[in-house]
Parts: sequence; structure tokens; C-alpha cells
Amino acid sequence: MDKAATLSNREWLSTLLRKTRLSPPGIFLLFLIINLLTTIPVAFYFGAWSPGNLSKGLSREPAALLNDDLAIPLILAYFHWIQYAGDHLFKTLTKEGILTNSGSIRSILTRSSKRLQSSWAPMAATITGLIFSIYFISTFTQPRGQGFISWVFVNPAIVWIRAPMLFITIYALVMFVYDLGIIVITLNALFRSQTIKLEPLHPDGAGGLASIGHFVSSLGYFLFIIGFAYSIRIIQQNVVDSSGMDDIVTFVGLGIYLLLAPLIFFLPLQSARRAMILSRNNLLMDISKEFDTTFTEIHKLRSEKADHIEPLLQRHRQIEEIHRIVEKFPVWPFNLGNIRQFFSLVLIPILPALISIAVDLLKK
Repeated sequence: MDKAATLSNREWLSTLLRKTRLSPPGIFLLFLIINLLTTIPVAFYFGAWSPGNLSKGLSREPAALLNDDLAIPLILAYFHWIQYAGDHLFKTLTKEGILTNSGSIRSILTRSSKRLQSSWAPMAATITGLIFSIYFISTFTQPRGQGFISWVFVNPAIVWIRAPMLFITIYALVMFVYDLGIIVITLNALFRSQTIKLEPLHPDGAGGLASIGHFVSSLGYFLFIIGFAYSIRIIQQNVVDSSGMDDIVTFVGLGIYLLLAPLIFFLPLQSARRAMILSRNNLLMDISKEFDTTFTEIHKLRSEKADHIEPLLQRHRQIEEIHRIVEKFPVWPFNLGNIRQFFSLVLIPILPALISIAVDLLKK
């Protein structure tokens, strides 16, 4: 892959993150520290950390603390990660020799690179971030009535301090989704444009295409934080606050999470799966034709001496054995480790939510 076909953005945030020379885990730790050094001192300064007359305090809002200090750094780390993940994925596929048409690869990657350099995506991300930030400021600076309010309502200054980080997070999230979409589109274009050369005994257990499964399974950590935050919110609402749950909202949210998780895993794999099935079926078709030819010769010589037919029967049995071997060729671009990692990360964090929902239902 040449330099012109690098699959990464060049807008301000990705450029800034690259200049830090930090890895994605390093970016996560950097923004985690930044959040901890702003959120907690701000809460203490404005009297919003401990329970008071206006709020139960940030210390009693684990869901808010989780979102502020974990979800935001994770989104920024994933945005930084995807700047390198696309390049690594396509370099690995090219190195493996699975994709046979190098000219087509360069052409498709160049087109995708140009899409990533377009100005409309950063503009859309900026507008979206501004809309969310303005809504956040206008909503959380309004006077509140009696009763429980979130810690950010204690003083309007808290909202203004948190707004820039919210803008950066929404911007990064929109750009992350855009970059991920371009990578998926590029995968589809690559596997539609050429046949592939499967390696059924490849040590990756996926015919040489497990790099795609590894890329997709890495998205499981993103869903892990979302699921964990959802569980914390349900537990806080149902147990800590003793306010019960809105059944419709709870089950709709849980249903959306459980629906999107497998879609995020399987949709990026479909083009590679179709190419793997086509490659296997082409081999099976060639074997079938040879089988038919051999069988026709056997049929013509059925009345001849056995020594004339025996070599053909032996070849016939060999063809059947080859057919059984080819039928077992891998047709999914992932191995058991990929799928186990992804769905473990998806399901484990929502177990507390499921237990809390079950307990709440039993009480009714």
C-alpha cells in the first residue's frame, strides 16, 4: 500500500492525536487523567461531590462518573485507533496474498483514501458536536425544581466547563463512525472486485482472513463500556435510587444493544464471507465436472474387463475424498477466538443489568 492510499484522516483532531505519538491505550489514559483532573476538582469546588441540598452529588452518581471518566476517553482512543486499524488491516490482507489483483487493490484504496480526506465529514461532525453542546448547555443551565438533580445542575459553571469535552467527544464519535463506514465499504469493494485465493490450512483458522475478524472483534471493547454504563444506570435507578425502572425504556434500550451487537460483528464480514463461499464453490464446481467426466468413462466401460475400470474407480474415490475436504474449507473470516472475544465483551457487562431487571420484575 503506497503513501497516497493511507486510510486515515487529516482533520484537526486526528492530526492532534497523532502528534502526541501515543498509542490508543495511551490516548485513553491521557484523557482519563484529564477528566479526573477536571471532573472531581470541579465537583468539589462547586460543592457537587457530596450529597447536599441541591444534589446527591457526583459521588452518588456512579453512572455519571463512569460516562465522564471512562466512556469519553474510550471514544477518543477508538477514534485514534481507527486511524491505524484500516491501514493495518489492508496491509495484512495484501501481505497474505489472499487478494490476487494488486492493481484493483491500489485503485480501491486510493478512492477510499480520497473519501477520508473529504471536508464534508469533519464539517458534519463539527455541526453535530455544536448542536449537542448547545443543547447540553441550554438544558443543564436551566433552573430545576425540588427533588433529586444531577451534580451538573448545582452550578451553571459546571456545564460550561464540561461542554468543550462533550463537543470533542461527539466530534470524535461521528468521525469514528464515518471512518468505520469507509473501511467497511472498502472491504466490500475489494472482495467484489476480484476472486480470492483461500488458504484452508492457514494457521489463523480462517483461510488467511482472520485479520478481518480480529478487526471486528476489537470493536467489542467499545460495546463493553456502553453495556457496562447501561448496567450501572439500571442498578442505580433500581437499587440505589429505589425509583424503579421504566419497563418500556429499559427493555427497548436493552433490545437495541443486543440487536446492534451482532450486526456490528457480522455486517463487516459479509463481503469476505461471500468471496470465501464463491472461492470454495468454484473449486467444488471444478471437482464436480471432473467427477462427472470420470463417472461417464466408467459408465462407458462398465462391460469391459475389471482391470480397465479399476484405475477410473480409484480416481473416482479420490475425487470424492477431495470433494469432502473442500466442503470443509472455512467460509467465515474469523476464528473461534475472535467470536468468543467479541461476544464475551458484549454479554458480560449487561449481566448485572439483566439480574437487576429480573429482581425488579420479581418484586412486582
